[in-house]
Formats: sequence, structure tokens, C-alpha cells
Amino acid sequence: MSRIVKIGDQTIDIDRIFHDFPYYCASLLKIIPKDGGLEAMEINSMQKILWYGREALPNYETDPRWRHVRIGDGWKKKLERKEPIREIVLKYRQAGMSTVCMALAFWYIHTHVGRRAMIIAHREDTTRELFRKIEIFFDELPQLFKPQLQSNNKKEMIFGTKGQKTDESGLMSAVATATAGDKGSAHGQTIHCLIASELSRWQTTNLEQVLAGLSNAVPSGMDAAGTIYIIETVANYAGDYFHYRYDQAIAKKSRFDPIFLPWYLHTEYREPWSKHLELSKDLLEMQKEFYLDDNQIAWYHWKMLETENDHPGRGDKMMRALYPGTEDEAFIGSGFTVFPDGALAAIQKQIKRPMQTMRIESSGFYPADEGSFRIYKKPERDRKYVIGADVGLGVGESDSTMSVLVFPGYEQVAEFATNTLDPKEFAHKIKQVGCYYNDALVAVEINNAGVLTNAELDEIYPSGNLYEWEVFNRRAAQGVGRVKKLGWQTSYETKELLVGHARSLLRHDGIGAIVRSTQLLSQLRTFIEQEGHYGHAANCRDDLVMAWLIALMAMWRKIARYELNFTEAPLKKVAREKPGFYYDDWNPGDTKEKERGWMTH
Repeated sequence: MSRIVKIGDQTIDIDRIFHDFPYYCASLLKIIPKDGGLEAMEINSMQKILWYGREALPNYETDPRWRHVRIGDGWKKKLERKEPIREIVLKYRQAGMSTVCMALAFWYIHTHVGRRAMIIAHREDTTRELFRKIEIFFDELPQLFKPQLQSNNKKEMIFGTKGQKTDESGLMSAVATATAGDKGSAHGQTIHCLIASELSRWQTTNLEQVLAGLSNAVPSGMDAAGTIYIIETVANYAGDYFHYRYDQAIAKKSRFDPIFLPWYLHTEYREPWSKHLELSKDLLEMQKEFYLDDNQIAWYHWKMLETENDHPGRGDKMMRALYPGTEDEAFIGSGFTVFPDGALAAIQKQIKRPMQTMRIESSGFYPADEGSFRIYKKPERDRKYVIGADVGLGVGESDSTMSVLVFPGYEQVAEFATNTLDPKEFAHKIKQVGCYYNDALVAVEINNAGVLTNAELDEIYPSGNLYEWEVFNRRAAQGVGRVKKLGWQTSYETKELLVGHARSLLRHDGIGAIVRSTQLLSQLRTFIEQEGHYGHAANCRDDLVMAWLIALMAMWRKIARYELNFTEAPLKKVAREKPGFYYDDWNPGDTKEKERGWMTH
């Protein structure tokens, strides 16, 4: 039988507050709303989804309205099953995530004995604000439910410890706040409920070590039952540490469940629709894509105009970062990626599952669920193929990768990636894939270990169909010519050539490039420009990108420009119209010695 108490006009079920978090919030907690004053904490639409999980969204698995939402079982079921809550949450701005996590931490220590909660914020002023919310939670509790307070030092609140005169039956629980990078914030402690708030904006210089230290303070293994560890943040930029952790969770290489909450789940984001409102084509497409009603799209329209006024020329990009409708939007909108946002969005629609995943043995290809060789299309008779290869050392760090393209179409038909092959072994894998794809033209990056891979291929590849590279932008006695040189020596200009060529294909409606691999797309999103140089963002890789870029260039230089009957004149025109996309004059009668390989460093 439930125990019921009446406090003023309010009736409270004591037993229910121990297992029903939304009921606890509405019955006992007070918050300061945006318009001031105090009010009961009624959790909003997004917060309910976190608690109830999939059950909060009708027909979650089949309803197209939820196809971009990523949500798990919810906090309620996990706690009922005495499972640990481990979640990494990609959210939109002003979702109320920090507030609901604060409330969860307070409820956790208020209804459990001997537990410790900690909330880590990204800035000192935010830390103070969060702790103020905790103080309001405590101060406004009805007296019947208010535990004895042993200590409150503006960063930590401790409920009475057993044996003290203040509370002989004390909860022995505590909650603390800290700023990212605070020394000793979790040293030597056990934390049963850890909230890492706005992780993407933590300014500490040793983020990985700080988070590792905090993680070690949370019980694991058999002791983890019923504990809570939540990382929550708006995206900052593609390729940062949070992006890496989120991708690891999606790939199931982490104990964390990835959670994505698009802005339109917050049903409070609405404004009255006006018949005079004129929506852009993009907003009309958004309304259709996300099944938004008129009041929701009206809110987004006016919010975007405000954002554009605050950030001239960047309003749309900022809105997608702060109020994403998809996971891809969150990171595309946030990052300074080399490739245009529109191109990455278009590539997302091209992605498909491999028709086969294989492992490559000396005796052939064999089906394997986690195979390194992903086939999207099998070879077709009389089609021409190119393999771009980026060579790793084979010691578990950078990958050795292949990207296989078919002409016409610049379409990706296969991909290979592994970090366990030495460069000489990798040459034999390239040979097998090249023979399978009609004696494909093979372009190998030959800086460092790639020299060995290319030399081995020169001995074993039956067709001898290896890429012959020319060095650009050199003057010959009779005008513009090319100096033949072994490999590809990378400078800013030569990498600009690779990137410029790829950009031109992604912009050129008449040619285009088709990407099938979700792994390649992930690396394209984190291939960024920093201080005038191209490369992968921190904690990310670009091995697949480099293999793809090399394959694109090799296909153009050795196949496409001949097959499409391009002459010198249109080549010059392309060079003028597309900055960074330059080719010198081509002399079909050139008989200068050619040397093999593609060098990048």
C-alpha cells in the first residue's frame, strides 16, 4: 500500500518518488523559469524521451517521423533492470539537458544511501550556475523530505553522515560540481553518478587524460549496476574529441549508448503560423523531411533569421550546428571541412551497404562479417577501374587503404582498410584486388613505406598497370611541359591539386563522383583545413580520403580525359574557372621517360 502525505494543497505518494523520476521532479523540485519566479519542474517533451526511451515515441521503429532520432531503452528501464546508464548525448541548444541531468543527479543522491554525484561543466560561471540550481532544489524541498545538511561550500553539498548528531540515520550522500580541468576534482573518489556537460566545449588542454581520470572514478564491472555516467553536449566541430567518442559509440566500440535528439522533438519550439510567411525552398524541404507542422517550421524560420542577423553569412550553418535535424547536420554545420556542406549532404544519400564484406587470403576472397574488403559492385566486362592506395606501416596505427573506382562515373565500387599488414604484404592484397577488377590501374602513395609497396607491385602485378606520375607546373624549352619524376612529392600546391580536383567533381553536375562507403564519408567530414593545410582533424584519420583522392586523380589523368575526348582548350578553360584546379597543357606526343608511383608527404 502506498504511503500518501498531504502538504498544503499537494498530495504526494512517498513510495512513488523513489522510482518515478518525472513524478519526483513535479512533486518536489522547483526551478526558476526564463520569465522569473519559481515553479514546479515539469519535465518537457525531450526530457521525457530520455526517461522513457523508445516508449515515448509511438511506433519508434516504423514511423518515418523518428528515422533520424537515436534513442535507447531510456533511464527508467535501465534503472529497473539495475543496469548502468552509460550514454553520450548529441543534443540541440537549450534542450534542458543540463537541467534534467542536474535533477537526475539530485534525485539519485536523495533517494539512495551512500552515493556521490558529480557534474562537470565547461566554464567556471556555468559551474556556479549549475550549483545554484542544486541549492534551489534543496532549499525548496518540503520540510518532510529535506535531509539534514552536513556541508554546503558552494561547490559541494553533503547530506548528513551516519553517526553525527545532525542526522543519526543520514543519507551519507553528496553532490558536487566542478569545472573541466580542475585538479583533483575526482582524485581518490568513487563517483556513482557522473555528468560531463558540454564536453565539446571543454577548454582543458589534456582533455583525454582528464576524462579518463573521471571515468576511472565511476565503478565498473559488477560494481557498475545502477550507476550513471552521461556525456551531453551540442556539437562543436567535426573531428573533435566528442565527435570521435560519438562515432565510437555508434560503431559499438564503446560501452556508451549514442543518443541523438533533433530539435523538433522539443514540441515547445513553435510559433504561430502566418499565411503571409514565405518559406525558402530549403525550409519547405526541411518541413517535408522532418514532418514538421506549420508552427514548428515558423519557429525555425524566425530563429534562423535571428541567427543570420547575429552571424551574417553563417546563419544557416549556425542553425544546423545549434539546432540539428540529423546527426550529420550537427557535425557538418559545426565543422570547417574541406568539402562543401552540400556535397557531403549529397554523398550521404549515395551511401549503401556493401553487397559483400570479404577477407583477402592468398588463395582468394572469403566472406567475413568484419572483413577488411568491402565490395559495393562486382567488376563488369569492358569497364575500366582504378585503385588508389595509401600505405600504412602495419603496426596498428594508420591504415593501409584502397579505394576502387569505375569509369565512367567516378563511382566507388570497393574499399579496403586494415592496420595489420606490412607494406610488402599490402602489395599482394593490391595485386589480388587489381586482378579482380579487370587489371585495374593502380596508383600507390610512395612516400615512406609506400616505396616498398610500389616496388613489390612492380615485380608481381601481371599487367604492370601501375600509375605513371608527371610533375606539374614546370617549363620545358618548347613551352609548358612536365618533368618526369619517381613518385609524388607533396607540397601545399600538390595537395591543393588533389583537393581541387575532388571539389570540382563534387560540384560538376556533368561528371560528379559517387561515394558508397560510410567509413569514407565519416573521414571526409573530418578532413579539414587548418592554417592553410589539409588533413584530418584531431583523433581522426584520413587514410581512406587519401586513397580516394589519389584514385580520382589517377582516373582523370590516365583514363577520363582521353575517354571523354577532352582537348587542350577545355582543359585551359577548366583551369581558369575553378581556382585550385589546374592542369598544364597536355602533349600527346610526349615521349619523355615516365616513372611510376604517387608520392604524398
